Amino acid sequence: MAAVTLAAGCGGGDIPNPNETAAPRFLASNSAESDNELPTGEPLAAAEPVRLSGWAELDDGVLRLRFSAGTAECFGATVEVEESESEVQVGVRVGTLESMASVDCIAMAFASHVDVEIGSPIGHREVIDMNTGS
Repeated sequence: MAAVTLAAGCGGGDIPNPNETAAPRFLASNSAESDNELPTGEPLAAAEPVRLSGWAELDDGVLRLRFSAGTAECFGATVEVEESESEVQVGVRVGTLESMASVDCIAMAFASHVDVEIGSPIGHREVIDMNTGS
């Protein structure tokens, strides 16, 4: 298994099997597309694992991971990816941007996402949320 760690958001919902006939593929439980793209690559304070609500393969090798999180102005994410021939495991953690630690951020969750590159297209591999095992 190859591992990649990227900086990427807060959590809510199980990941069912993807619809194998749609491209890009969305999970059946997905809600509307999110405009709240969390920043990655910035230092985070108090990052916690979040549960994915869905994912979509945007292009070969690019996944959009969906979850609930605070505003992109205050929060950021880290993403861990481990790939094998049969599955792609992804784990998202969300925390307050260190640069915003002294600011009162809105205490409200929004449909959020982060895009992450993977080594090869999903194909018939299963996408698994590392934080829930599903």
